Amino acid sequence: MKTILCITHHPEKYDLHPFLDEQDHKMVFLKPLEDLNEQVKKTQPHLVLLEAEDSQPDMHKAIKDIRKSHFSYLPVIIIGPSGNTKSVVESIKAGAADFVPKPFRRNELASIILSNLKISRSTFMDSFGMTDESLQKFFGVSHKIKATIEQIKMIAPTDMTVMIQGASGTGKEIIAHLIHRMSRRARENYISIDCGALPEPLLESELYGYERGAFTGAYAIKPGMIEIADRGTLFLDEIGNLSSMNQMKLLRFLEERMVMRLGGKKKRSVNVRIIVATNSDLKEAVKKKEFRLDLFYRLSEFIIHLPLLTERKEDLPSLCVYFLGEAERKLKKRIAGISPEAMDVLMQHEWPGNIRELKNVITSASLLARDIILPEHLKIKHVEDTGEQETFNLYKEDFDLKNAVKQAVSEVEKKYIVQALIAARGNKTLAARKLKIDRTALYQKIREYQITV
Repeated sequence: MKTILCITHHPEKYDLHPFLDEQDHKMVFLKPLEDLNEQVKKTQPHLVLLEAEDSQPDMHKAIKDIRKSHFSYLPVIIIGPSGNTKSVVESIKAGAADFVPKPFRRNELASIILSNLKISRSTFMDSFGMTDESLQKFFGVSHKIKATIEQIKMIAPTDMTVMIQGASGTGKEIIAHLIHRMSRRARENYISIDCGALPEPLLESELYGYERGAFTGAYAIKPGMIEIADRGTLFLDEIGNLSSMNQMKLLRFLEERMVMRLGGKKKRSVNVRIIVATNSDLKEAVKKKEFRLDLFYRLSEFIIHLPLLTERKEDLPSLCVYFLGEAERKLKKRIAGISPEAMDVLMQHEWPGNIRELKNVITSASLLARDIILPEHLKIKHVEDTGEQETFNLYKEDFDLKNAVKQAVSEVEKKYIVQALIAARGNKTLAARKLKIDRTALYQKIREYQITV
C-alpha cells in the first residue's frame, strides 16, 4: 500500500480514486501548517503532493527540509499556477520531482504520481537497516559477491573516492547507490550523471553550471550537478568517456574542492563524495594517453571490481527469486516459480548482458507464463562470435521487416528520451518541452521503455 500525502486546502480537487487502485494507494489529506516536516514524519508517505499557496512564501525551503530530514528518494510534486517559470525553476532546484501547473486533469496527475512512485526508490533501499540477510537476498550468496558486500560495508562510512569497475549490466550504479545509502551522507542528495550520454559542452555545463549570459541560450543562472550534490554523493558513470578538457577540470575540482560556474568569477566550496564507474580498462587508457594518470590515481582511492554473472552462477537462484518478485508486482500477476528444466537453461547460459539481461529474461518469461516459467518462456538472445548481439537474420523464414523497423525506431526514441531527461535533470515537464511532446505522452513512453533516469 503506497501512501500519498496531499497538502491542500481543497481536498475535493484531488479525488484520484477513479485513476488509482484503492487497494494499492491511499490518499491522506492535510491542510498546510507551519511545520510541514512534522506532517511528513507523522504520515510516512511514499510521495508528497504540495499545492502552492500565496501564503507559503517558504515553500521551497519546506521542500529542502523534507529532503534533508527524510530519505532523498521521497518525491515531492508541486501543484502551482501555470505560467510561473520562476516558481518551476525554484521548485526543481529545491528538489521537487515535478511541477504540475493549474488547472490540471486528474487522470494526468494520477499518471505523474504513478510514474514517480515507480522510479522513486528500489525495494532493497527502503531503510538504512540493511542486514547481511537482506543484502544477500538481493545480491546472492557466492564467495565473490560476499567479498564485494564486505568491501561496500567497509568503504561506505568513509569519504574516500570509489572507482567501481565491471562489465555492462553488472550493477555498477546499484552498488554506487548502495554505498551512498550506507554512508553518513545518505540523507543528502545522490546525483548520477552518465559521462557518455552527453556531448562535451553540455556535460561541462551540467557538472559546473553557468551564469546568466555565459553562452547563447543561458538566460538564467543554473547551478551545476556538483553544487547540487553538496554534502551528498556525485556518481559519474562511464568516467572513461570524459574528454581531455573535462578530465582536467575534474582533476582541478578534486584537488581544490572548489567549483566555478561557466561565465562566473567566483569559486564556491563544495563538500561532495565522488563515486565513479567504468566498463573499460582505464590503466590501458592511461598507457594510450587517453586518460590522465594523475586523475586515475585521484579517482582510484578504493577500487571495487564487480564479477560477471557467469563467474557467480550460484547466485542465479536467489537473483531469479528477487526478479520474479519484481515482475509479479509490475505485472500484477502471480507466478508459482521456475521449473527445474527452465532453471537448467538459465544455469547453462553465459549471460553476456549480466544481471540486466537476467532481469529482462525473467520479466519477459513472467509475462508469457501462466503459472510457472517453462523453458519455452525464456527468450534468451545469443551472442555471435564477433561479440555483437544478433538482432535479426534476413534469411530466416520468420523475418519481419515491419517489426525490425519498429524495434529500431523504439531504440532511437528511447535514447533521445533518456538524453532529454538527463539534460532536464530528471524534470519531466522540461524534458517534454525539449522533445516537443505533451507530458502525458512522455510519461507513457517512460512506462513503456521502463526508463529510470
